Amino acid sequence: MRPSILRAAFAGRTLPFLRPVRGCLLLCAAACVLLPSPASAAADASAGSGEAALGLAEKAREGLARTRSAEARFRQTSTFDFLDVPLTSSGRFCFSLENRKEPYVFWEYREPQRSGFALENDRAALWSGQDARAPSAAEKRMLDGMTAQILQWIAFDTESLRRQYEIRTGSSDLALLFVPRGESRLFSSIELVFVPDFSAIAELRFSGTDGGRTVIAFDIERRNERLSGDCRR
Repeated sequence: MRPSILRAAFAGRTLPFLRPVRGCLLLCAAACVLLPSPASAAADASAGSGEAALGLAEKAREGLARTRSAEARFRQTSTFDFLDVPLTSSGRFCFSLENRKEPYVFWEYREPQRSGFALENDRAALWSGQDARAPSAAEKRMLDGMTAQILQWIAFDTESLRRQYEIRTGSSDLALLFVPRGESRLFSSIELVFVPDFSAIAELRFSGTDGGRTVIAFDIERRNERLSGDCRR
């Protein structure tokens, strides 16, 4: 199908493969997709990681360690060569590490349609519109893996990240670029842009292997406070 036909067919719509349903949420999926194969992870951890990048990564680790809980609005924008207009969605992301035994993660798209997931310890829920349900065994395994990766990024274990990614300086002195050491089917890199004191992530920028690009911008509303009712379905 020619690009012009695709543009006409999908203008103003959410592409089926990008709809945020069944727990296939971009932020979380990317954390899993970017993970390299075990063989690749054994590569030299120092390759591609300059002193400037590692110094910035350590600053991020120290800053993020000061954040034990957060609530944020987010806006997601995706652009593709075959579409004239970007695809946009927005929602809410919350997490809490106050109870180390039961970390809580909440991710919900609210526009253009409502869908998301919540995971607390071993309890999980998925929803789309008004329909909520417990995940299947396969979906639960996926959610567990996604949440583990989200928590790893929040903890920002520099040594583990160096084994999995080449860490490079990003587009500004508040940004780090992560390039997976192993083959990734969807993403060629992910850039993290931090707030000035490095206590939170301001933007996630995903570059796709197909030339597509997705940016998720966060507006942190609360940090290190008890999560509000807006972080529950």
